[in-house]
Amino acid sequence: MEATKFDRLAMSVAGKRSRRDVLKGILGLAAAASVGAVVVDGADAARRGFSGPPVPGKTPPAPCVPDCSEDICELSDGCGGMCVCQGTDTCVDFECKAECVITGLCAE
Repeated sequence: MEATKFDRLAMSVAGKRSRRDVLKGILGLAAAASVGAVVVDGADAARRGFSGPPVPGKTPPAPCVPDCSEDICELSDGCGGMCVCQGTDTCVDFECKAECVITGLCAE
């Protein structure tokens, strides 16, 4: 495009602005259009279920693992429950004991 034609076009569009100001405006519109296209793509991704990268610190806590010794009972397991004896053992003074130990009838 010839300089005089561009000057006339710029003057008719911009009034009394310079060629440089008109060119800046055109470049600004192009930049705004490209940013708008990126924002629309992000909205489409959100609609498809992608919410972006995971946020640090939002991982769920590890599940609680009960801590009970085999011979300790009727104490907290550290997870809100109580430690209990296994099988036919009975809890005596916070210790799991076999029935024959309690009655004194264990075979040696």
